[in-house]
Amino acid sequence: MARHFIVFVYERERVSEAAVECATGLSPKTGLSPEGPGPEGTVALGQARLGITVTRKVGNAVRRNRIKRLVREWFRRAQPALGAYDVVVIAKRDFPADVAQPAVGRDLDRVVEAWRRGATTKANQNGG
Repeated sequence: MARHFIVFVYERERVSEAAVECATGLSPKTGLSPEGPGPEGTVALGQARLGITVTRKVGNAVRRNRIKRLVREWFRRAQPALGAYDVVVIAKRDFPADVAQPAVGRDLDRVVEAWRRGATTKANQNGG
């Protein structure tokens, strides 16, 4: 499958657990307050987050929503392995209408893995 996505991966700034708890009152491991569940949408620090952009140029609403569902399903499966990264996926215009979930997953896995190899190489070059 050709690359039908533009993917940006950002590593979130590492913050000490004490600073997070002090600043937000939330547990850094669970994202929840000590009194009980926190606000909806609270994400623990070690969890990956996803952003998806599919413009109208890609197709009608049905097609755009299908692409978003496919990307979300990939992310749901890949999230535990991603760590504390923010992943932004932008669908390109040439996204095929008949693509299946496994093909989307392989394509996105390949892109994220290539980014990880590049990030590891840069960290080693910078002495980190």
